[in-house]
Amino acid sequence: MQFTKDEVCSIICYGLMFAALFKALQLKGITF
Repeated sequence: MQFTKDEVCSIICYGLMFAALFKALQLKGITF
């Protein structure tokens, strides 16, 4: 699969946001 530069950037940005959100929830003691 070929991604354009913008697509790669948005995927990385969403990944980072999701990881940060996940870590924040873990710090509050919420587990999945």
